[in-house]
Amino acid sequence: MPKFSYQALGAGGDRITGVLDAPTRGEACRQLESRQLAPLDLKEEAVTAAGNAAGPGASLPKLNRTRLIFFTGELADLLEAGLPAQQALTVMAEKQQDPQIRRASALARMHLREGSTLSSSFRQTSPAFDDFYTSLVAAGEASGTLPGVLIRMTQSMTQLQDLQKRFTAAMVYPAFMAGACALLMAVFTLVLVPQLTSLLSKTGQQLPAITRMLLDFSGFCTAYAWHMVIGAAAMAVLFRAAIAGKTGRGWWDRAKLRIPLFGPIMESRFYAGFTQALGNLLTNGVPLLG
Repeated sequence: MPKFSYQALGAGGDRITGVLDAPTRGEACRQLESRQLAPLDLKEEAVTAAGNAAGPGASLPKLNRTRLIFFTGELADLLEAGLPAQQALTVMAEKQQDPQIRRASALARMHLREGSTLSSSFRQTSPAFDDFYTSLVAAGEASGTLPGVLIRMTQSMTQLQDLQKRFTAAMVYPAFMAGACALLMAVFTLVLVPQLTSLLSKTGQQLPAITRMLLDFSGFCTAYAWHMVIGAAAMAVLFRAAIAGKTGRGWWDRAKLRIPLFGPIMESRFYAGFTQALGNLLTNGVPLLG
């Protein structure tokens, strides 16, 4: 429960300071008045309030995709059973074993008690509740079909998660083969070829041009191996920084779709996610335009 620090005047005119627990600012004022105190200053202790609702530390709950699906499904079941949203969140905050879900439930309940809507409470609780998620919740609140909306959201997120798992599984074998080939090339260039160089140099024979190029390349890689590693790491850091922005991210997304073999698979995955998200929005009453 939030904590409020206050300064108030007592019945004898003396100034009194302290801290009290109250779900809202208005309730804190009523508690002071019931003690025959006239509030002069009343401030919510934001860090303490977040700590009480979210557990140790003031950081927001971390909900991955699996936790978000479980949270949504549990809330949908409780609302479907007839519990009000605040009571359902209380049950989840007290009964769930996962500490992150408990923290998210408690923090959302706190915002709900302060007068926020459920969608607004979620938006303030964790970045996992993105605009798409909270828009669907808001549509469910407006139409009075929130339990059904949450059930469909759970089903949709589960399907998207399964699609992501299949996509990842499809990428494992090609990625493994590419990594194995790169490792073999590194061993051949840095270990085997230098041994062949010393052996061939003893023969004194004129080597073919391709063989000399291979030996020179191996010598270069051996001499500048650490420089190449540091350069590759620097390029990776610069690349991540370049695609962090909106323009760079758009370029990288377009480039991925042009990769042979992988591009069509990623394109199908994106289309599946887009159509499913659009279907959820239309089903839950969000207009197509406007």
